[in-house]
Amino acid sequence: MLPIATPPNAIAMSTGMVSVSFMAKIGFVLNIVGILLIVFAAEFYWKFFL
Repeated sequence: MLPIATPPNAIAMSTGMVSVSFMAKIGFVLNIVGILLIVFAAEFYWKFFL
């Protein structure tokens, strides 16, 4: 979510073409999508395989 998180993020940030606020916004959206995918996958697994 933040530029220091991984080397590719740091490289993209150092070019000056991507701002910290833009990376944080996109990272926040991706975090929410990831959480929803994990919750739906877990619900499906628990209902049908346990």
